Amino acid sequence: MIGVDVIRRFESSGVRGLRRFAEVQRALYPGTFPAILDVGGGVALFAGIGSPLTFVGGLGLTAPVSDDDVAQIEAFYAARGVPTRIDVTPLVDETFAERLTRSGYVLRERLSAWWRPLERADDLTAKRSAITVTEATRPEERELWAMVIAAGFEGVESGTETSGESVALGRIFASMGNVRCFLASIAGTPVGGSGLAVDGDLATLFGMSTLPPWRGYGVHQALICARLIFAANAGCTTARAEATIDSVSERNITRAGFTRAYEKRSLSKPLVR
Repeated sequence: MIGVDVIRRFESSGVRGLRRFAEVQRALYPGTFPAILDVGGGVALFAGIGSPLTFVGGLGLTAPVSDDDVAQIEAFYAARGVPTRIDVTPLVDETFAERLTRSGYVLRERLSAWWRPLERADDLTAKRSAITVTEATRPEERELWAMVIAAGFEGVESGTETSGESVALGRIFASMGNVRCFLASIAGTPVGGSGLAVDGDLATLFGMSTLPPWRGYGVHQALICARLIFAANAGCTTARAEATIDSVSERNITRAGFTRAYEKRSLSKPLVR
């Protein structure tokens, strides 16, 4: 377990990311009515019904969390017709998750937060393989990136088979000024993609996605390595990432030299109509 100051640094960056996402979503898709609520030292983001970004992050970051705060959060999401999802970190009181459970919340997912220093990049040399990783910089490349990311997460073989919501999610990320988009290809065929958010000297790896036919070929590892090299060259001193506990993504992060920093629990409460 790392110190609370480091946890605050990582979670603060995450909250800034949620705010940027909402701003870009509002500009690109005003009809989706994204909304932010500042509460309990963190933020509650509504990014749409069913969106993975519709959740509460950073609770306890700048202030203690009260029962009134939880009531505000639940009213915020109920007014928009969605269940409440809260990410619980070590920044909140140890009894907070227990209080949520007693009031009807259930464990949705256990996440691990990881970090590694980038000052020494001796181990970041890209390994020789058939996988080519490039940054998507042109508009048409970023559109392809959004479609590949969506296809990988939905478990289909091409972006044309994905839902519009998933592709829109990728387009929003691709339009955020601090996000870099990376595409992995084999023999010229796109096989996966991922993102890198740069926040000062902190780099956040996110969105690791591989198309189903190409899983098991080392695409994740190639994308992790490419992003770490980019981040180190951009002057970042620390990289962070999150993954579901005991997932393939977590194992790939471990292989890339990351150390587990802390655990997060995602708790949700069904919408009561």
